[in-house]
Amino acid sequence: MRGLSFLNKAVKIMAIVAMGFNCAHLVVAQESSSKKGTAEGEQTARSSVDEVSYAAEWGESYQIRAFGQDPLAKVMFSTFADEIRDSFRSSVYRIRPNGPITRGKWTVPIAIELWGEASDVFIGKDVINSLELRDDNRVVAKISVHLHDEFKERPYRLAVIRALLGDLMLAPYGNDPSILEGRDLSAPEWLVYGFDLFMEHREEGLPSAYFKGILQSGQMLKPKELFQLKDPESLDPVSFMVFHSSAGAMVAALLDQPEGDHALRSLLGDLPLSGAQPMSALLRQHFPAFREMDQGIDKWWALQVASFGQQQSFEFMDWDETEHWLSQALMVRWEDEEVTPVPETKSGFLNRFKKIPEATSEGGPGYEGSIEQFPEFIKRDGALQKMDHCFMQLQALKRTGFPLYRQVIDRYCVAIEKLANEKTDGLSAEFKSLLELRATIRNTMTQTSDYLNFFEATRAPKRSEAFDDYSKMRRALEEKPLPRRNDRITRYLDYLELEFR
Repeated sequence: MRGLSFLNKAVKIMAIVAMGFNCAHLVVAQESSSKKGTAEGEQTARSSVDEVSYAAEWGESYQIRAFGQDPLAKVMFSTFADEIRDSFRSSVYRIRPNGPITRGKWTVPIAIELWGEASDVFIGKDVINSLELRDDNRVVAKISVHLHDEFKERPYRLAVIRALLGDLMLAPYGNDPSILEGRDLSAPEWLVYGFDLFMEHREEGLPSAYFKGILQSGQMLKPKELFQLKDPESLDPVSFMVFHSSAGAMVAALLDQPEGDHALRSLLGDLPLSGAQPMSALLRQHFPAFREMDQGIDKWWALQVASFGQQQSFEFMDWDETEHWLSQALMVRWEDEEVTPVPETKSGFLNRFKKIPEATSEGGPGYEGSIEQFPEFIKRDGALQKMDHCFMQLQALKRTGFPLYRQVIDRYCVAIEKLANEKTDGLSAEFKSLLELRATIRNTMTQTSDYLNFFEATRAPKRSEAFDDYSKMRRALEEKPLPRRNDRITRYLDYLELEFR
C-alpha cells in the first residue's frame, strides 16, 4: 500500500479544513519535525495520488486539474468539473454587447485529488473540500475524492460548486488572503444547492412543476428560513425537495435582477467579512432593487415563486394533458339566451278587434359540441366568432403542446379555415382522419410508457434505490400515532363516537 508522500514532508501551511457541515475556517498547521516515512500500519487506505506540486507553473489557462494514477479517472473527473465550471461562470458572468469578456479570469486554482480505486469498498465521507495556502501566498482549493464501488455523482458536483463559489468569495483578497484568518469561508448552503438546480436547468430554464408543487403544498420556505438552513442533507425527502426548489428559485430570481450577476459576485466577495450580518441586509446592500421595495422581501419572494410556478414559454405539456386541452380547444358553446317577453298593452275598446300577436322571443336554445359536429351549428348566429376562438386556442396550444400533436393541430387549423370560408367538401372525412390519428398517438404513447416501465422493472441489474427515502419516510409516518386535536368539535365527535358505538 502506498501513502501520500507530500504528507510526510516538513511543511507549514495555512489550511481551510472542511469539517462537519462544510464549515470552513482558517487554521495554521504546525510544522512537522519528522522527515521519516510513514510508519508501518499508520497509513491504512490505498492512495492513487502522486506527489502534488503547487508550483508557480500551475498555469493561468486551466483553473481545474486532477491528480491521480488512473489517467481515465483523471480525464473523467476533470472534464466533468470543467463542464460545471463553464456553466457556473456563464451564469455569474454574462456577456453584454460592447462589454469586456471576463469569464476566463479566476483567482483560486482547484486541485482534484483522486484516492483509491473504483472497486474499493468504502464507508464514510468520500468527497471533502478544503483550502490550502501554498508557498507563493496563493490559496488552492482542494477536492479530495475517494473512489469506491458506490460512488455518487451528486456529492462531487456539489463539491465543485463549493470550490467555484469559494473562488468568487476569495477573489477580492487574492493578494493578501491572510486577513481572512479565523473567518468562516464556507459558501452558504442555499447558494450551493441553488446553483446546483439552476445550472441543471440553465439551458432549458427552471421547470414550473417544481414551484407549482410548492405553491400547492403551502410549504414554501421564507427567505429567512432558507438562509438559516445549514444541513440540507439531514432533511426528509419532501423537505429537501422544497429547500432545493426554493434555493434554485432564489438564485434564479437574484440573477434575473438588473445587473444581477455583478451584484451576486459582489455579495459573494463581501461574505467572508460580513460576520453575523443578516443575509437580507446584504441583499439590500448589493441589489439596488431590494432597497426600493415597499412590500418587503417576503412578499417579493412570494411573487417570484408564483411567477416561476406558471408554465414557462420553453416548456411543453405531456401528451395526455395536450390531448385534454385539444379537446377543450375544439369545443364550441352557445349559452341559453333569456326570453324577452312581449310587453303588455293597455286594454281598450278597439283592441278587442285586433289580432292577438303570437308570443315571440329573441332568445334561443344553448348548444355545446365539438368542431367535428359542424353541420349542427354552422348556420347559427355567431358561428364564425366561435370558430375564430377555436383557431386562436389551437395556435396557443401549438406552442406549448406535446410535439407529436403539432401536425394534428396544424391540420385542425387548416380545416377550421376551410369551414369559416364555407368550404365543407371533404371536411367530415378530414375530421374522422384526425380522430384516428389522435387515437394512434394515444396508443403509441401508452405502449411506450408500458414498455419503459416493463424494461425498468425486468432489466435493471439491481434495485435502483430511487424510492428508498420515500419508503423510509412512509414507514416512519405509519409508526407515528395520529395527531390528537383538542378543539370543541373534535371533543364533541369523540363523545358521539363513544355514545353510539
